[in-house]
Amino acid sequence: MDSIKSFSPKTNSELNELFKKLFAASLDYSIIIDFTGLKDITFLKDILKLSNFSKKNKKSLVIVSSDLSCDQVNVVPTLSEAYDVIELEEIERDLLS
Repeated sequence: MDSIKSFSPKTNSELNELFKKLFAASLDYSIIIDFTGLKDITFLKDILKLSNFSKKNKKSLVIVSSDLSCDQVNVVPTLSEAYDVIELEEIERDLLS
């Protein structure tokens, strides 16, 4: 299984810093962002951009949130489900390559 990094920003400013860091990195790992501690979810544009960026690098992005719903990004209610989604996507990529 590929490397996975999990992040749990507690404020919108922490989330903005995380987005800056991830967009500046060479993405060689899958990403889980746990939005459980965030109440104001107004950053869908950045999430979609990060999702496209991770797909181009053949990696996964999974959001953990019970408050967010989006058809274009993997959103799951628990951290364990996030790891499961990444594992399934890695298997799918391996089978298709």
